[in-house]
Amino acid sequence: MSATLKKHLLLVITVFYFSFAQSQKIAHCNYDSLLEVMPERKIADSLLQDFSAYLNGQYKKMQKKIDSLNNELNKNSQVWSSGVITQKQKEIQANIDQGQNFQIDARRRIDERREELIMQLRKKVVLAISLVAKENGYVFILNSALQSDQVLYFDQANNVTLKVKKKMDFMQPAWVH
Repeated sequence: MSATLKKHLLLVITVFYFSFAQSQKIAHCNYDSLLEVMPERKIADSLLQDFSAYLNGQYKKMQKKIDSLNNELNKNSQVWSSGVITQKQKEIQANIDQGQNFQIDARRRIDERREELIMQLRKKVVLAISLVAKENGYVFILNSALQSDQVLYFDQANNVTLKVKKKMDFMQPAWVH
């Protein structure tokens, strides 16, 4: 291919690229701030705290049982046979193991519940973003959150965060979907 033909082809590709890029409407919004201002966020936090408190209460009951068994062992260790003492020690250890397993499972359950709640919030934000994009003819809406590395520069004139927030205000709560 000749040098002149290469230059012409490069020029055509460049012109096509820039004309295509300029015809696309692109906006941005702060996804994280939308999640933070949702009224459902406070409800989700409260639900998660209640669930955590419930599991903590269950664990405290288990701990009381272990303490009671230990007190019983200490109180009766002089009168019980070595076989009974060994049996009580095994019972205490089984309860300790059960408590440790409960803690691990409780952390997992709390994490799962947190993810379920956040997923519902995210669905609402994404739906609102897509509605704003369609209503305003945007082809792309990028995340402009400060900790996001998805956008290196953005013009505030194209910030649709407030439009998305207004759209979310008129939508059903996140867990109704």
